[in-house]
Amino acid sequence: MNAIEKKIYNIKPAYREDFDTLVKRHSQFGGGSDDSKFSQGRSFSNAYEVYIYSFFIGIQKDTQLTLLPGDESCEFWEVNAWQPRELTDYLLSCAIGRSEFDMFNVQHMDADKVTTEVRKIKHTIESYANGGLKYINDLLVSEPDLIDDDTLFIRLLSSDFKVSNSI
Repeated sequence: MNAIEKKIYNIKPAYREDFDTLVKRHSQFGGGSDDSKFSQGRSFSNAYEVYIYSFFIGIQKDTQLTLLPGDESCEFWEVNAWQPRELTDYLLSCAIGRSEFDMFNVQHMDADKVTTEVRKIKHTIESYANGGLKYINDLLVSEPDLIDDDTLFIRLLSSDFKVSNSI
């Protein structure tokens, strides 16, 4: 793994603290077996899975929410720990494509400029993931009965997903 790739995979993205309840309600924190995660009614086995999901909802809905310097935020594992690797690579490809990352010139930049370029990818990941989390949160606020819908996260991916109130 080259130095640039290593910096990219060491990105440790964050989400706004006001989404912490949403993330923790639908994902497992602190390990445990898959059986115990299932018995606790979690839709996602790991926090990074709901984050990845939210990123793609943000992309699908073209919804971004930028973390501002004063925003309280929560971090979790670096991208290199996320599984499956193929999905993580796809997320990074989408983030690179949506960011202003200078793919051509980055190989000739000094370390400080590379770090600046990698921050563009991190910012893009965070913006779309937080946008997706906001979309899901707003949906659950406007339609509280959906919180108990075991198929919500599957149905949200459908292009014909409808709710009674528009969010």
